[in-house]
Amino acid sequence: PNNDKRIIVSQHTYWPYNFTMNTGDGATTKWGSENDQAECIEELDRIANKFVKKGIPVIIGEWGSIERSNTDDRAFHAEFYAREVRKRGMLPVWWDNGYEKSGGFALISRKNQTWVFPSIADGIIKGVNDGTHVCQKETRKIINTFDYSSGKIRYSLPINSFVALNIYNMMGRSIYSTKSFNQPAGYYSISFPTDKFSSGEYILQLKTNDNLISKKIVFSK
Repeated sequence: PNNDKRIIVSQHTYWPYNFTMNTGDGATTKWGSENDQAECIEELDRIANKFVKKGIPVIIGEWGSIERSNTDDRAFHAEFYAREVRKRGMLPVWWDNGYEKSGGFALISRKNQTWVFPSIADGIIKGVNDGTHVCQKETRKIINTFDYSSGKIRYSLPINSFVALNIYNMMGRSIYSTKSFNQPAGYYSISFPTDKFSSGEYILQLKTNDNLISKKIVFSK
């Protein structure tokens, strides 16, 4: 219905088709030229202008590219696409159909709980992070520093703030979290809970009153 403020659009966009899905005439395993990027921007602008700029939220509920021994091109496409989608205020959701061989969209092995194509997963994460607008003025105001080294999580707050720490594995599962607690301005150091982790990569997330900062860390025992 027209003028309904409760509408959200979920769009399935396998773009460009010849790279992402097509296995017949016209199919290509290459993507990333300046012309490719310009056409991608034009396509996403078309979607954003039709919906987002009219106040209608958009989720790209299905997108991705099939496996055909072209991981580098797929990773570049994934990072670029995710970044440009987020720049326009939309959300990208990769279509993972669980099929890991040629012609499949799988990024995660459901059997082994590991990334099948980690470079593509990393590309999506980087693209989303780069494309997500963050109010830099507020970020500097609430969190001055945030880092991890030698088993310590360190951060500083220039003002009083509520703080919560979350740690996720690379599959997005929560491994460790703290309840939100209030801290005055100052420098803080938290010991990494080593007994709860095995060696590997994790996403460290710090939340304050109005900000959320994420950082990938590598932990080894």
